Amino acid sequence: MNRGAGSGALISQDRDGALARMWGWPMTDLQTRIAALTARQRAQLEERVARLAATRATGGRERIRPRDRSRPTPLSYAQQREWALERFRPSNNIIGAMRMEGDVDLDVLSRALTEITARHEVLRSTVEVVDGTPVQVVQPVRPVPIPVVDLTGLPPQRQEAAVRRHFDAEVERPFPPQRVPRMRATMLRLDPRTWIGLLIVHHAASDGWSTALVVHEAIQLYRAFHEGRGSPLPPLEIQYGDFAVWQREHLTEEWMAGEVRYWRQVLAGMPPRLALPTDRPYPARRTFEAAQHPVTMPRDMAIAVHRLAEDQNASISMIMLTAMSVMLYRYTGQDDLVFGSAITARNRIETEPLIGCFANVLPLRMRVSRNQTLREVLRHAREVVATAFDHQDFPFDRLVEELAPRETTQTPLIQMMINVLTTPGELFRTTDQAVEMSGLRISPEPVRLGPIPIDMILIVNPRPESIELHWHYSSELFDAGTVIRLANQFSHIMDQLVHELDRRVGEVHLLDTATVTSSPVKASAGETFRGFVDVFQQQVALAPDATAVAYQGSTLSYEELNRDANRLAHHLRAMGVAAETPVGVLVDRSPRLAIAVLGVLKAGGAFIVVEPDQARSVLSGLSVPVVVTTPELAGQVEGTGARVVLVDDGDGPDTDLPDSPAPGQAAYLAHPAGSTGVVVSHRSLVTYATEAAARLQLGAGDRYLQYAESGSDGAVEELFPVWTVGGSVVFPAAGTRLIAAAEAERATLVRLLTGCFPEPDGCGQARPGWLRLVIVPPAPAPGRTGVPLMSAYRVAGAAGSAILRRLPSRPGDTAPGHLPLGTPLPSVRAHILDAELRPVPAGGTGELYLGGPTIARGYLGRAGLTAQRFVADPLTPGQRLYRTGDLACRRADGTVELVGHTESR
Repeated sequence: MNRGAGSGALISQDRDGALARMWGWPMTDLQTRIAALTARQRAQLEERVARLAATRATGGRERIRPRDRSRPTPLSYAQQREWALERFRPSNNIIGAMRMEGDVDLDVLSRALTEITARHEVLRSTVEVVDGTPVQVVQPVRPVPIPVVDLTGLPPQRQEAAVRRHFDAEVERPFPPQRVPRMRATMLRLDPRTWIGLLIVHHAASDGWSTALVVHEAIQLYRAFHEGRGSPLPPLEIQYGDFAVWQREHLTEEWMAGEVRYWRQVLAGMPPRLALPTDRPYPARRTFEAAQHPVTMPRDMAIAVHRLAEDQNASISMIMLTAMSVMLYRYTGQDDLVFGSAITARNRIETEPLIGCFANVLPLRMRVSRNQTLREVLRHAREVVATAFDHQDFPFDRLVEELAPRETTQTPLIQMMINVLTTPGELFRTTDQAVEMSGLRISPEPVRLGPIPIDMILIVNPRPESIELHWHYSSELFDAGTVIRLANQFSHIMDQLVHELDRRVGEVHLLDTATVTSSPVKASAGETFRGFVDVFQQQVALAPDATAVAYQGSTLSYEELNRDANRLAHHLRAMGVAAETPVGVLVDRSPRLAIAVLGVLKAGGAFIVVEPDQARSVLSGLSVPVVVTTPELAGQVEGTGARVVLVDDGDGPDTDLPDSPAPGQAAYLAHPAGSTGVVVSHRSLVTYATEAAARLQLGAGDRYLQYAESGSDGAVEELFPVWTVGGSVVFPAAGTRLIAAAEAERATLVRLLTGCFPEPDGCGQARPGWLRLVIVPPAPAPGRTGVPLMSAYRVAGAAGSAILRRLPSRPGDTAPGHLPLGTPLPSVRAHILDAELRPVPAGGTGELYLGGPTIARGYLGRAGLTAQRFVADPLTPGQRLYRTGDLACRRADGTVELVGHTESR
């Protein structure tokens, strides 16, 4: 049997419907769902019910009976949940509002509300603990006072603000635990004949459906009492306490154990949390502050959604679940998603007229893949909802106890709910949903949604020719702009779901998918068409006597460094080094490193800086023909087949060579490993050095401490940017601690390989006052360090670091699991793409790809690996992107955040 077309699927039009239609006539949850069905769906339901009836024994199920009042009355599961939550929240209230225009008799209104508390014991029941077990105790009837707040002296705008303040205050004001009734009212007088009434009920005694009942009964009682009649309401057969006893007796531990087994199987292996695009981490102590963003779906779209529901035998909730699953999958790449759905849980006729807390939550687990069609996802949603409703009686709080991890700040199991509201019966028979009585008109007043217990709730209010969406979200976690973008994205996906049902999920279009760049990519002619040799020699001509290198009290000026590098370059040329010849550099961390790399570049070669412990394997693997080294390290070259050139033995001419390397010529080999490495051109090197100098605000007075590493990548990061502006590179003495080295050399910048700045030495040394910036790998803000920090994100396929960020002095607002990287250098194109190589929207998760002139040429001698990692840019014809293997997202301000890594990394 196809469960998707069965009763569970057809009647799943859910969800605390009275909250949206507090002006309707109450019905059972089953009646509500049936009322929402189309004619076709109703016929299928009737056929299914007839088949079920034919296979079951005759006779109805046992009705709920009045309880034995000589025994303590337990709390229902929903009551116990709300009672427990009250310990962690300042308040736990449900609020409704009405506008009353005309002559209001406050005494009659108070009498009507008092009568409601007399009818419904739950509104005058308190919770007491007896032998360690909470029970509900019915208290005597007490009048419901109606205080009046006079706002008539305020102008309209100030009145609106005052109404909002009173509304917020009433939502937050708790009910004293032992005081009854568990319902209160306040009247705000706007003018002598216009009032706004606020009705507040404690959630342990009510739910959204019950709020509708309170309003419905209050209107009937007010009319009757105002006309001098008695109560027109029929007596109640049972009370909420009777239901609580029945529930505890019938939902046995054996039944509970079976439900636990079922839900364990359904939720086994579920992800720890739904990957919502939050803007901030969970606070240590949540306040549950919330905001909302309302959206009204266009009439033609709403009609199309209703038509889709009828054509696909689906409810509106299933369509919303489908669209949300697709959106978050495309946004974050998460293919296993668990949502919640609030249900009224009034599936017995006896509960129809009762006020009380019946609401429950159903987990809905969706699996999505990019190769599914939207039709297939919708079919899956039908199956998920239908199956879940077969297990709707199991209390959600019990499920949390059994399955949820012990989290202190995050909402367990469910972080987002999709609640579709349905009309609980006929509306008042006026087009404006108002009710008229002698001298008084009562109409619904829009209310602000109060605190939110989870991260986000999408409230969907369907009408025949319109659909209203309310995005209720935690303002502790989300910015308003983020939620607005999500709402726009959701509407865009809904349009595709309605009109292109057979479109693949991976082909669903997304909005707001711009490339992340710091500024328009327009490199200057100087940056584009010069190699680094020309850049350096221009600096020599500008300031020949400026210090280029400092070491243990001695210095090399730009002129002296240029001459030493020229002598080495002439020597290398004589040994056959030509354009793109790989040349090893095996020297100590000293001015020799500067001379060696410059000499290789001037000769036209591509330098490869190697560490002594890796020299033999790297030089042999790459078949390097020539190595520049020192007498102390020359022994490491033996057996590699490379010829040795001592860096200090150059005795040739010290003049510039007649030709300089072309911009596209190889400058160095990065990340050498085995028989390959990444080939980086002069164009990439110059572009990076120029833009990094600007981002770091380097100047001629800067002294960059070469401390972190001496490989090719360290040379690129620490030598070349400062040379483009006439600054100097400082080499510390071997074995010198960082702070001591910075102090001795008066360094202004240093780069570290860890994300923290070391503490001062035990002798009480302070951090050097002239050290203005420390560059570290991407890391969370470390707190106060006494020196500004900047993180630099570097990958194998680009010259130097591509994305930089100044770290704040204290941790900022970052979503859980996200590490801010910063913004790209001006020429870097940072794409965040999905598996189809299409951009994801702001806040969405995808793989980070980098493009622009700083990107390397590819892997030496590895065409296959180059094709795998360097791919065509789908957004810029003729350009390439480097695939980083990192998962990232971008904020609306362009900041790139690291989220994780792909399997290919």
